[in-house]
Amino acid sequence: MSIGARSSRVGKYVLPTHARVRRVATPSAPGSRPPVVQFVPRGSISNHNVGRSRAMTAAVRGAAVIAVAILAAGCGGGGSKAFTLSYAKRIAGVRPVAPGWTWPPTAGESRVHGSTAMSEWEDDNKLAHVDVEVHHSASAAHHAMAPFNALSRRYARREGYILGEEGVSDLGDDAWRLRIGGNGPEVTYHWRRRNLVLEAHMQCFGACPADFAAAARAWAEAVDAEAH
Repeated sequence: MSIGARSSRVGKYVLPTHARVRRVATPSAPGSRPPVVQFVPRGSISNHNVGRSRAMTAAVRGAAVIAVAILAAGCGGGGSKAFTLSYAKRIAGVRPVAPGWTWPPTAGESRVHGSTAMSEWEDDNKLAHVDVEVHHSASAAHHAMAPFNALSRRYARREGYILGEEGVSDLGDDAWRLRIGGNGPEVTYHWRRRNLVLEAHMQCFGACPADFAAAARAWAEAVDAEAH
């Protein structure tokens, strides 16, 4: 993933022009509650890492489209009725959910690019985006997963570091989770439903909930529920 100038277009997203604060965690005493990430005043630091989550998905998607096109060329159809792009748009409209953690009521960005529907929510503390990509068959979507995961690892290492990755149960087919550090906690989920490849990515760069991982998983499950 490359982070270009703030006003430049990276893949499917236009990076915002406003500068954001740096993610700085204050230590806590033993036995106390988890640290709350504090803000450094705007303008006092470089904006090199700003927009990392948005650029990560954009760059991964841009490269993955090429790989998917090659892999899908020889794939046959699936046994179930395929999802359409209009249905993908509905799935991409599922708002982030987390008990006690308020998100903007509407997406800051929601649009369709080619065969992908996407939406994004962001405020001063956090960011979440969902991509729902339509393939012509379940087999094509399955073959898209491995290169998509590999590219996410690559860009996570370039802009931060990987805390861990693992397969995920009870979240569609081929489900996978990537946990990322370096710019506040981040979690990316990839999974498949028939001919759809879905991504739900959440990052906290401000005041974070005590269990950020649970909040990210709750949203991924809400998105998946809409895809059932």
